[in-house]
Amino acid sequence: MNIYDKAYELAKSLKELPEYKEYQRLAEIIKKDSNTLEILLDFRKKNYEIQKMQLAGKTVDPKKIEEGKKLYEIIKLNKYANDFLAMEYRLGKIILDLQRILGESIKMEFPVEDITH
Repeated sequence: MNIYDKAYELAKSLKELPEYKEYQRLAEIIKKDSNTLEILLDFRKKNYEIQKMQLAGKTVDPKKIEEGKKLYEIIKLNKYANDFLAMEYRLGKIILDLQRILGESIKMEFPVEDITH
């Protein structure tokens, strides 16, 4: 058994999921609609900036957070953009679940307390 062959099988199975097919369909629609695409890209950019600041331990300007919330409210009104983000979330959850399953199955453990002293 080649582990990489199994990984490619899993990748193929992911591409056959209804969630992935719907994600791809919505992505094609959005690529053709410049307004929706621009709103989504702006939303992502603002979220990225906020997350980057939070991870760096910096205080996020409340105005930036409010801008992100307003953009999200606009996205919720756009069926394609809203459905696209929902599918993206579902796919991300599936991938995280798979990662958790793999991690739990091999139990990679290292005695952290031994290296911190």
